[in-house]
Amino acid sequence: MQLPEAEMAYRNCVREAFNSGVWERLMWMYTEAHYVNEPLICATQLCNYHLLHFGEGVEVGKELPPWEVQKSLAKIVSHAGMTRVQKALTDPVTGNVPDMITRLLESFVESGTHNSR
Repeated sequence: MQLPEAEMAYRNCVREAFNSGVWERLMWMYTEAHYVNEPLICATQLCNYHLLHFGEGVEVGKELPPWEVQKSLAKIVSHAGMTRVQKALTDPVTGNVPDMITRLLESFVESGTHNSR
């Protein structure tokens, strides 16, 4: 599936300078297109920004991802399945996923609100 030309425009924007709004928009474009790795990469960027920007007020071991990241991850798991998402987390392309993403996914498993596919 080809994403609209807007994807290239957004990708060019994040190459120029970090912009959380652009990363969020890219994450949603990829999520809606049913990609797995790409929205995880965007989610990682947003979580790292969140930790850096709000670092002093964040309890690193307990903090959940920003709300938009949580919604995106829930949607990715619902259409791709937890197994595929967990496999994508170990893919080198995805990079170092923050613990807050891993904790959120674990909470999906513990609560039974996931699709194991």
